[in-house]
Amino acid sequence: MTGPEAARLFYDSSRFVRHGAMPKAIQKTLLGQGGVQGLDDDAHRHRKQLFMTLMTHERIEHLLQTSAGEWRLGT
Repeated sequence: MTGPEAARLFYDSSRFVRHGAMPKAIQKTLLGQGGVQGLDDDAHRHRKQLFMTLMTHERIEHLLQTSAGEWRLGT
């Protein structure tokens, strides 16, 4: 299954939950514990919205400029 039908199924919160789905070893090494990937419902939406407020054109441009400056400094 692919496309919009698969996405609707996958994001149907009555069918899947994030909490407890990721093995602790993965959380500890790759994603961090308590991250948005392991939250459900309102907690997930709230944390994701906080992250998305950083994804404006201006914020991304600032990140690019800061990163480029650090690369030039060699740090």
